[in-house]
Amino acid sequence: TKAERLRWMLMHTLGCPDTFEFRREEIAYLEKTYGIYPPTSDTHESSPVPAVLSRANDLDVDATKVTDDEVVNSFEYEINHPEGSLRQYLHHASIAAIVGNTIFVHGAIDRLTMRFVPSKHSKFDLPTSDPPSFSEPSIDIA
Repeated sequence: TKAERLRWMLMHTLGCPDTFEFRREEIAYLEKTYGIYPPTSDTHESSPVPAVLSRANDLDVDATKVTDDEVVNSFEYEINHPEGSLRQYLHHASIAAIVGNTIFVHGAIDRLTMRFVPSKHSKFDLPTSDPPSFSEPSIDIA
């Protein structure tokens, strides 16, 4: 299911095994506060989430009422909707920065990804061809 796939990704590729359940709780708090999730244009800007979460202990919510599908949908909303928080972050963020002769990235550039540059129209899919073969740089220490 999508929920199981998302749980696996959160645990094994992102290293955050509790995030799925944390998100379930967050949705319960947001629904209790606004009466709806995802937010509407009326609630999105007028009541920032940090204010809700700072009052979270004051709210009596039942996170078990939030379904797995609602949790998955919330992740999809945050990346796909123009007002989604992750979408906004990626829109404004620098995924990589080159300073002098050093590149800074979240993650890594390794022998499998070095010299592989996807086109502007690439989606996050596995490449259809292998990246160029890795060769150790030659260093002349003379």
